[in-house]
Amino acid sequence: MKKDKVLLHAIRDDSFLTIQPIKKIIPQWYKDCPTFIEGDSPKYLPGSNLAIKACVPFLDSLMTGYYIPLSTDIVVESIEGEPYLTWGYGNPVSQRPNISAPHLPIPPGCSSLHFTWMLPSTIELPKGYSALFTHPLNRFDLPFISLSGVVDGGFTMGPGSYPFFIKKDFVGIIPRGTPIIQVIPFKTENWTSKEDPSLIKRGESEGNRSLSKAIGWYKHNRWTKKSYE
Repeated sequence: MKKDKVLLHAIRDDSFLTIQPIKKIIPQWYKDCPTFIEGDSPKYLPGSNLAIKACVPFLDSLMTGYYIPLSTDIVVESIEGEPYLTWGYGNPVSQRPNISAPHLPIPPGCSSLHFTWMLPSTIELPKGYSALFTHPLNRFDLPFISLSGVVDGGFTMGPGSYPFFIKKDFVGIIPRGTPIIQVIPFKTENWTSKEDPSLIKRGESEGNRSLSKAIGWYKHNRWTKKSYE
């Protein structure tokens, strides 16, 4: 039996929250989405009547990998139009001078102040594997935007800092346990791109096959189930 790859992790303070499979926190707004645009069954309408909940690739984005949770509630206030963050325990956030990345584009709708998550987690990936650290995929409901980075494995990553921006005009509490970063492991390998015009006909053929089922063709014929525990 093929063994699972293992992502090792630890936290330096047992009052913090540890890394978890991100499938454990499917957002409520997704659960509340209908499967069909109208009615409770599929219809062969122009463009179909399937809603986003019927899209397996979208669901995969919410279930792939792990997440780093926020270790404590953070209160966000607005002082002179800029976010001011306070908390009760630990050192979950730091502010970085903007001059450290003077040409970095500010995410749309965010304050220009540079903040960093102070991560409590130590992580180790197997040699030959890397991980994408990024804002939780498709979680535009969160009141911040975390930036993205790729780290290669084969060594122990000590606790560090991770940049993010607070959305303008957000005032309130970012609750303990909120996913602040999604961690997606992948195999480290070289790729080459190559143009292949024959893909057009093959892609059309695949599309025609998918129309043979009202719903679920991709899930039952092309999708591979992933496991992150």
